[in-house]
Amino acid sequence: GSGRWKSRAWLLLFLVFGLTAWQKIEAQILAPCSIVCLADDPSIAVLLRLDDSCKVTINATSFIFSQSCPSDKAMVVRDEYGAIVAQGQNQLRVDLSGKVGQLFTVTVVDLGTGLTCVGYARVVDENPPQIMCRDTLLPCSADTSVAALGMPLILENCDTSFSIKRSD
Repeated sequence: GSGRWKSRAWLLLFLVFGLTAWQKIEAQILAPCSIVCLADDPSIAVLLRLDDSCKVTINATSFIFSQSCPSDKAMVVRDEYGAIVAQGQNQLRVDLSGKVGQLFTVTVVDLGTGLTCVGYARVVDENPPQIMCRDTLLPCSADTSVAALGMPLILENCDTSFSIKRSD
């Protein structure tokens, strides 16, 4: 009777859902891996923002969009002269102090397929310097030269290529 019908219904349900799940897994396995290269033009370089310790985090996903490519991504970062600055997989943490404004090439390789993208990145320092000035009251006739007043103290943690210009 009804017990036999219930067991057949469960078996049918199991077969339908089991086959559907298997078809999804099979489709994922058989789906072609494809990638799209991002930032492959120096004019649209990825901005690598220095943090407080003058380091950047570089993610492979900033340079490559992959569809059905679950493998790790190897990365090689080169400076403008082709020298290797960093290499690793998926995500890198790199000290780029003193490299503000420089353009880097980032090569990303899908390790499962060998598909490769080359993208560009530029280092930026968005942390402002600390400027400390003396609080000085001067009469109108006072000497305002640098020799008399001195210069402010400027602390810049990452960008070593700044200059100070005094104007009156």
